[in-house]
This record gives sequence, structure tokens and C-alpha cells, in this order.
Amino acid sequence: MRTLTPELPVVIVSAYRHDMLRAFFGQHEQVRFLGKPYRVQELVPLLHVLGIDPAVPH
Repeated sequence: MRTLTPELPVVIVSAYRHDMLRAFFGQHEQVRFLGKPYRVQELVPLLHVLGIDPAVPH
């Protein structure tokens, strides 16, 4: 996917530690990590940082 659309924002949601995920996925500006369990109040600001408005259908 990154090859086809390098600017595609990605949110990786996992119970694994973020440092382990960063080591695997690297440091991309458009990649963010969110730990499980999470609340909508944590997800929405993360989407805004990536330039995504969750209220607008995509």
C-alpha cells in the first residue's frame, strides 16, 4: 500500500508496545500508533493529526 499511495495515513492499533511496532514499521510521518484498549476520545484527536475528519465520510 505504501508503494501505491505513500501519503496514505495509517493508524496501527495493537496491544504490543509502541517501541516494538516502531522498530518494525519504521518512522513514517503518516503512521500513528494507538494502544489497545482505546477510547474514541483517544482515536479522534489522532485522526485529526493525520488530517482525517472522522465526521466526513471518505
